[in-house]
Amino acid sequence: MLVAASWTGTAYAEGASASASNSRDLALTSGPALSVGVGSQSGGAGGRVSYYFAPADWEVRFGVYFGAGYFPVLQGTPLGFAAGGFAFVGQHHRGLIDVSYSLIETGNILILPPTDDFKLYGLTTAVGYEYMHPGGFFVRLTAGATFGSPTFSHGIVPAGNIALGLKLF
Repeated sequence: MLVAASWTGTAYAEGASASASNSRDLALTSGPALSVGVGSQSGGAGGRVSYYFAPADWEVRFGVYFGAGYFPVLQGTPLGFAAGGFAFVGQHHRGLIDVSYSLIETGNILILPPTDDFKLYGLTTAVGYEYMHPGGFFVRLTAGATFGSPTFSHGIVPAGNIALGLKLF
């Protein structure tokens, strides 16, 4: 009887220790993240605020984000924006699928005098890889295509993103 009670106490302590170490692993929890990067999901060269939905019992997890960044233009405001969501599988090494509405390109209507630049946004789909360290630091690479208006562009424009970030909790 004493052996069984001792074994049960040891198993409980080991289980509590394992769950305590998992609770400190930010890659396995839901929470906000900040990142900086270059590409369509960062609105050019800029930042991104994300929120990860990562319940422990889900195989596929999700996230949403908003990005804003510098996008070079001749005249007007040099800001680009992106908003979207992503699904991912894996704990630390993750495959992901991203869908967003993001800046494709800018242009200028050639009228004398030139007018403000116009910005063209479109639907972006991308696949990628993310590594998230247990402490919350992550690196994300994505590649895909943005589908825009065939009137102002070629219709389909290559899209990609590289980002470094930190999951806050």
